[in-house]
Amino acid sequence: MMPNPYGWRMIAIDFRLAQSGMLVEHYMTYADCLAVNDLMLHAVYERWRNRGDELTIGERRRQAQQIGLSRLTNEAIFAEAARSEHANLDEARQAVAVSTSAFARSVVQGLEELISVS
Repeated sequence: MMPNPYGWRMIAIDFRLAQSGMLVEHYMTYADCLAVNDLMLHAVYERWRNRGDELTIGERRRQAQQIGLSRLTNEAIFAEAARSEHANLDEARQAVAVSTSAFARSVVQGLEELISVS
């Protein structure tokens, strides 16, 4: 789970429903990351994600400050969540890899079952 420039970390999986063909996006991360994102950090992303060359120098400065604050906040929340769940970050990284792998296997199995029924 590598962070994006805003510091957001998640596991994202897209599913296409067999019968309707509708695309379903599923995101997973720590509950505290979601809570703070909902409260304030997603607004930073929405404010700056499509802004580019038209920014003034002052806007570029605010953008850099807000994105930097978002990144630091997300990193701190993620690190605390990993620490509280595991004794150290190495164990957290290993657990994320194992749980991601187990989840991916269960998704593949579920998808195979869906395909075989169709």
